[in-house]
Amino acid sequence: MPTALITGVTGQDGSYLAELLLAKGYRVFGVVRRSSTTPYERIAHILDKIEFASDLLDQHSLVDAMEAAKPDEIYSLAAQNVADVVSSYITLSKGADSGEVFNVCSGEGRTVKQIAEAVLKIGGVRAVPKSDPSLVRPVDLPMLVGDNAKLRATGWQPAFTFDDMVTDLWNHVA
Repeated sequence: MPTALITGVTGQDGSYLAELLLAKGYRVFGVVRRSSTTPYERIAHILDKIEFASDLLDQHSLVDAMEAAKPDEIYSLAAQNVADVVSSYITLSKGADSGEVFNVCSGEGRTVKQIAEAVLKIGGVRAVPKSDPSLVRPVDLPMLVGDNAKLRATGWQPAFTFDDMVTDLWNHVA
């Protein structure tokens, strides 16, 4: 049985990754910060399947975690993203040469107004977001769109739409 050690297992990415790896038959060790304010909320439903190895803020504890877990793979997660990001981590860990750089992104751009409209719609709020051009800085780009062609060439494909992402985020804060 392969073993994975996930730092940040209680975060959004870490919880998705733990679920995915457990479903694939991994033994999962989780590392958390002892000072986390809601350390187990996102993984409550799989808490009994994760082995906790250490306090992320204690160097000696991390060394002990490595010795206890003897992981085949290590995931260090500190961002808030959706399950597609986690699935890209899995894909890349299986085939990419170390040191390669990949853009993990949808490849689709959205304006702040589009995001606000989607959130308001999901929340059942009837409002029209407006922008104030005087607040736009000259260096602000109207939209950034990542190029995920190299990542897609590995076989990875996003499974979630923009609307899925907004719904997921809404459900986490609602």
